Amino acid sequence: AGMNSKGTGMLIPVSRGISKAANPAEMAKELKESINNARKTVQETKTCSTNENKEQEIAPYQKDFIDFSLQEGVLKFGSFVLKSGRTSPYFFNAGLFASGASLFKLGKAYAAAIMASKEL
Repeated sequence: AGMNSKGTGMLIPVSRGISKAANPAEMAKELKESINNARKTVQETKTCSTNENKEQEIAPYQKDFIDFSLQEGVLKFGSFVLKSGRTSPYFFNAGLFASGASLFKLGKAYAAAIMASKEL
C-alpha cells in the first residue's frame, strides 16, 4: 500500500529476513528507520525545489536511479534497433538487475518514486 496525505498508512510485507532473524525486533526497527529515511528524503525533495520550470527538474532520487542504472550497465546510450524495427538512442535492460544488492537498490528507487507521487 502507500502513504496517505497525512503521512500514515504504510503497509509493508515482512520478509523472512526479519521474521527469522536472531533479533526480529532489531531488524524491524532497522527497516522502519530506512523507510522513514526514504520518506524524509522524498518529502524534502518535494519542498526544496529551487528550479522555476518544475517540468524540467530531476529529483535526487531520479538522478540516483539513472546513475545506478548506468553503473549496472542496465541503461546504455547509442543506436539500438528494437524488436519493433524502430531505432532508439538508448536501451534499458532491466534483466541486468540480477543481484540481491541491485534488486534492493531497485526497490528503494521504486519506493522513492511512489513516495514522490502526487497521487498518495
